[in-house]
Amino acid sequence: MPEPVFLISLQRTGTNLLRSLIDSHPQIAAAYGEPFELSYDSPWDYYSFAYDQVCKNKELFLPSKANAETLLNGFLEYMGTLSDSDSFIVDIKYNSLHLLNPAWWCVENVPFMLKCILARGLKVIHLTRDNLLEVYCSKTIADTTGVYTVYEDAQRPHEGTRIEIDCEKALQWVRDRDREVAYFNRIFCEFSDQVFSMKYTQILRDDRFDPQLSERLADFFGTRNAFSDKPRTVKQNRNLQSMVSNFDELSDVFRDSEFWEFVG
Repeated sequence: MPEPVFLISLQRTGTNLLRSLIDSHPQIAAAYGEPFELSYDSPWDYYSFAYDQVCKNKELFLPSKANAETLLNGFLEYMGTLSDSDSFIVDIKYNSLHLLNPAWWCVENVPFMLKCILARGLKVIHLTRDNLLEVYCSKTIADTTGVYTVYEDAQRPHEGTRIEIDCEKALQWVRDRDREVAYFNRIFCEFSDQVFSMKYTQILRDDRFDPQLSERLADFFGTRNAFSDKPRTVKQNRNLQSMVSNFDELSDVFRDSEFWEFVG
């Protein structure tokens, strides 16, 4: 049975780019999208699977730890049947990790889904992006245009789009996400033997899959390095000034904050 490897990150941190490179390996499947997103519509989304299981066994409807773990393990087994690869990627964003928390689960505890993943010794890739203001602006543009992923040779109607953002809201969002990233970093530092931590800026070198990173990932997967060095998706390199129409106001708000370096 193929082994699941979890790609865990904040939204807009390059998971589609990384998955497109990992999926080029003949022994790793990475094209399943984000099966734990509530808005995801796919044959392999978790909620359709869970609904079918609850219809077959009404006891699974109870929000207990045992039921949550049973449904999670069953879903991972189901995903394994969809692939003839040695491993498959399960892309999960931070917010989705909390969706299997049982009743009365403290929000300060390690999310129950993540606790199950780590307890089973399953591998995790933790992808982060240092400049959280870029993440916020990228998310805002994607939400505005509806374009979340750009593939090679595809039309790019969103290019040149500029947004006016609520600067105080952006600062608070960055503060909240900074705490969130730090929270998960603290958890993963205790599991260094099964967690591969990496940054968005490490993925490409001269628009190609960084050879050192691809070698390290191959070692992590326990396979030979057979990744393509050319991604199918396009990494968009736009600076904040080209994205934000009220950039001067943004600079003023961030100037006196601990995140001034994000403005550049």
